Amino acid sequence: MILAILQHTPTWVFILFAVLFWLGLRQTRDNTVSQYRTAIMPVFMLGLSFSGVAGAFPTLPQTYVAWFAGVAASVLVYRMVGVRSAASYDPQQGTFHLPGSWLPLCLMLTIFSTKYVMAIFLAMHPALHSQALFATGLSLIYGLLSGLFLARAANLWLLAWQTRKTASLAA
Repeated sequence: MILAILQHTPTWVFILFAVLFWLGLRQTRDNTVSQYRTAIMPVFMLGLSFSGVAGAFPTLPQTYVAWFAGVAASVLVYRMVGVRSAASYDPQQGTFHLPGSWLPLCLMLTIFSTKYVMAIFLAMHPALHSQALFATGLSLIYGLLSGLFLARAANLWLLAWQTRKTASLAA
């Protein structure tokens, strides 16, 4: 059965997995990135998770609400908990120095795996497309996971704003 599932998986899915894995591995090393680049991954992962909701449950409006609530909850909890990183911002260069982290790789692969496994479940059990509780729960999970990327980026943007503000007050 597993072999049949893998044989029926489109090639682009394996390519997407490889790209996400490679991008995640790159984030395990220290890196210097522009403010623009800090927005790419959250936008991509939000899009990937939202497409999972929109593609699987297009007729259930509560799934969109659940997805958005998940994103908002992730950002809110991330801010309330006060997750701090060792990231620093250079206002002269407009770049961040980011310490390596395994978290982005884990989140990317979790979102990918969730989307892949749910596609299999939905293909094998089409009735799940109209199950409101299943659809709402899955949409919430997608939102929570991808919202962490947005929360991390928002923390970086806040760091940049605070650093520029401090630098302008010192000048």
